[in-house]
Amino acid sequence: MAEVIEFTGKARVDDGFYRVANQLGRALCRVRLSDRESRVVQAVMMKTYGFNKSMDWMCNAQIAELTGIHVTNIGKVKSALKRRNILIVIDKQIGLNPMTDEWVYEDRRSEIKSQVRLVKTSTPTRTKKVSPDSGGSQSRLDTKSVSTRKKVSPDNHNRQDTITKDKVTKDSARERRAPRASPPPSDFDISTELFNWATKNEIVVDLTQETEKFLDYHRAKGSTFKDWTAAWRNWMRNAKRFAANHKPKAANDNETGLFTKEIQEWIDAPDASPISEERRAALMAGAIDYGTF
Repeated sequence: MAEVIEFTGKARVDDGFYRVANQLGRALCRVRLSDRESRVVQAVMMKTYGFNKSMDWMCNAQIAELTGIHVTNIGKVKSALKRRNILIVIDKQIGLNPMTDEWVYEDRRSEIKSQVRLVKTSTPTRTKKVSPDSGGSQSRLDTKSVSTRKKVSPDNHNRQDTITKDKVTKDSARERRAPRASPPPSDFDISTELFNWATKNEIVVDLTQETEKFLDYHRAKGSTFKDWTAAWRNWMRNAKRFAANHKPKAANDNETGLFTKEIQEWIDAPDASPISEERRAALMAGAIDYGTF
């Protein structure tokens, strides 16, 4: 069980404070969060903005200590917030997404799950009173009452439950059959598999920097792909090709030693006069002609 922290005394800015942009404050007022999601968002803001950082590395145990949520539930809450683009993760660093227009303010998936749970726990049972009668009549009435209850019990809530489940199942199957193009994922990270692929294919560029360029470019352009991992690999292949084409050119083949090949041959000619150190320095600086020494 998480430790209960008691706050005493008056809060003062002298004990520390953090600044939040007005746009983020307005977005937090409008976004629909659960109790746990709200506490995790506040903890992330405390660990980042509280130390003048936009993102920082933090483990689940740190967030659990701040929020009082059990550490086994922190990962689920973070995943839900990342899916809604409220939190972003880059290179194992986590922070609040400043692009508030990318947030998913209403989580329809959670609403559907809550509706299904509500229907399962609130199905009413209708009973029918039967007045005392003879044995045979009572038996027939009991049988009729049971069949009546079976026909009446599936009310509108049960039908809504069935429709909702079928709809979710059909949508899930459709997504499995044909994945749809989507915008860049907020939690895109260089996994061990991608790192090994880059090593095997001799991708010698800065993977972290190129990944940031890759995501920023496609977010600004509004790109959508069915497979962002494949798109990342194509980007890295192009980055490798671009780096190879823009390597610093080697020294001119005509240049040997301190002077160009042409000047060196002229100095080493059998009929050349001895060259002084002053004229050698001038030649190196290109300040004089090839005049007679």
